[in-house]
Amino acid sequence: MDENDHGGHVLPASPKKRIEVSVEFRGGVKRRLGTDKLAVALPDGAGLLELLEELEKRFGWPFRREFIDESTESLSPKVVVLVNRTPLRRNFRSLKFKGGESVVLFPHTVCGG
Repeated sequence: MDENDHGGHVLPASPKKRIEVSVEFRGGVKRRLGTDKLAVALPDGAGLLELLEELEKRFGWPFRREFIDESTESLSPKVVVLVNRTPLRRNFRSLKFKGGESVVLFPHTVCGG
């Protein structure tokens, strides 16, 4: 019996739909990564956390730790994230990308002394 033969029924392939967002880097992360813009493919319905995790995989840089305050599980007050030129607020978890969005990541916008 062939591994794809299921009693005469062929199971259809179920490719998960992928979407693409454009990501632009600003500040120190731009210099560190050596790039300022790229397109990122994500699973349909992905949000900011999935984007940050994908960027971590690609670059080995701690995007999640830089942009998410682990103590509050909200956006860090030290960063700015723009989605289609609109600042993303602390309640970012409801954001789900549809594809075609433009995301700008500004790490550490606040200087301390």
